[in-house]
Amino acid sequence: MKPAISLLLCFLLLNNFTSRGQTIKIISSSEQQWFGGAAGRSGTYNHFDIEFKGFKSAPNPDTIWIGQEACPLIITDEKETATGNTIRFKSKKSVKFQIRVGTAHNQYAELNPPGDPNVKKIAPPKPPVKYKGVALLSYKYKGKETYFAIPKYTVKPDAANYP
Repeated sequence: MKPAISLLLCFLLLNNFTSRGQTIKIISSSEQQWFGGAAGRSGTYNHFDIEFKGFKSAPNPDTIWIGQEACPLIITDEKETATGNTIRFKSKKSVKFQIRVGTAHNQYAELNPPGDPNVKKIAPPKPPVKYKGVALLSYKYKGKETYFAIPKYTVKPDAANYP
């Protein structure tokens, strides 16, 4: 392979899968642990504000992976009554998404699962690509599934404890 072609391929891979002029900016991201309720319940609240600029058509996020856990996104536009976990804000130059997802775990149920122990359990889905960071955003752009890794949280408030 010619050195110029190798250099171009490396640049495209390092450019986080965006084309020239396209940017994805993390405006804010946070995770807040919560504990409490009946029988050892816990989980996290995750908030991501992400802006897409320079895209000819608006990207369509469909899933965010928090670690190994998939959170499907239900998008409503800013002028509609919010019925999902993601709000889309459009302007002439960009589109922003406010993503609010949570995870919950019940320690008691995980230690004492209901049902027949002889029934084979279906393994939960895994992220479609390996990534480094706290989350992976899966979105469609021009009919192609594309991914953007969120490297870290910008804010990490103290845990919320419920009675």
